[in-house]
Amino acid sequence: MKRVALLLTVVGALLSILAGMRYIMTSEFMPYHAEVVGKAWTQVEFRTQAIFLGMLRIIGASFIACGVTQLWLIPPLQAGQRWACWASLTLALLIWGPTQYVTLFLRTVVPEAQTPVVATAAVLSALLLGSLGHFYVLRRLGKKKSPFIE
Repeated sequence: MKRVALLLTVVGALLSILAGMRYIMTSEFMPYHAEVVGKAWTQVEFRTQAIFLGMLRIIGASFIACGVTQLWLIPPLQAGQRWACWASLTLALLIWGPTQYVTLFLRTVVPEAQTPVVATAAVLSALLLGSLGHFYVLRRLGKKKSPFIE
């Protein structure tokens, strides 16, 4: 189970980094944004484009930060540090939970919009299952101390 939890955490982290790079490196909004807005990128006013690109960069940076932090948490997770399990779980929920909500919400606005519901769910699931797997390993090892004191 420890290897599965580690693999899920690494996969979720790498997918987070890849998603972040895609958002940071884009020069226009994603195709599903165009579906929701009802306009092609070239039809969007320059100042609005600047706002979109700024938000995409911020979102991309948060995805990369999530992925890098998950990778940094691997040594304490492997060492059985309970705080790292909580940190991993919290980070996944704070970054990818709202992202999943938005992908679903945009489909209520424009049902035919091809928002990345499945891709977002895959990243969120990998990170959540990885975190829960690390908790499971700790429980099986009998480490039932306070979550904040090692």
